[in-house]
Amino acid sequence: MGPRILLTVLGCLCAASTTAQPRRVLRVGVFDHRPYMVVEGQRISGVDVDLARLVLEEAGYEVEFRVRPPARVFHEIRTGELDVLTGPARTPERAEILWFTSPIHAKVAQMFGPPALRLGRPESLEELGRPVGFIRGFTFGARLDGVRDRLRERGLAEEEALTRTNIHKLLAARIAAFVDMRDPTLREIEALGLQGRVVPVGEPVFMGWARLALSRKTCSREDLERVEATLNALRARGRIPPLPPFPDPTAEKPER
Repeated sequence: MGPRILLTVLGCLCAASTTAQPRRVLRVGVFDHRPYMVVEGQRISGVDVDLARLVLEEAGYEVEFRVRPPARVFHEIRTGELDVLTGPARTPERAEILWFTSPIHAKVAQMFGPPALRLGRPESLEELGRPVGFIRGFTFGARLDGVRDRLRERGLAEEEALTRTNIHKLLAARIAAFVDMRDPTLREIEALGLQGRVVPVGEPVFMGWARLALSRKTCSREDLERVEATLNALRARGRIPPLPPFPDPTAEKPER
């Protein structure tokens, strides 16, 4: 075989090898949190799942969803066992371990109680003089987190891992009301057949923006910029729903 032919063959083999290289796999942590993340056996779906799959695959990555208990997802981000979370709000503590994109949808909290309960502002929870339920490990935004902190100081904040637990505690009159994300809680109430017995009370509260979040341990700034550029392109093409009219999201820049 002549030198020119050999070089041609080697060039073709190198090109084929480059073409065949698999795309990088990003491990996305999910848990059952409807309608954002829905886990039913081996089937995973929901708004946050669909958005993560769309954006990350469009950005050139393979996606592997890993079902984890809510309390474990941030631990596995820290240890490098997960690469991406979908839907978390940005906080100073989380920004130490995660890169955050621009918003993908709004997070809204709601107070829930029996139909006879009359509450206006979230601060009204402090006037009940009885325990109020929250979800352990969740941040509900500065306003509601402040209410929770003040109730904690008085021994009146009870925190559970599951929305369902707070619903049952409310029905048993062990708490006067509880705070949770609006849409997932409405889904849980409907699944339990408790419409009319556990209802939204008071005003909904804007918690902040849900985002895609990439691990600083396993992902780079270049990964963030690629995902952010893809997110903006999909938004411009109308493939991602527009954001609701809460505080101007352009005032909150993606993590850099």
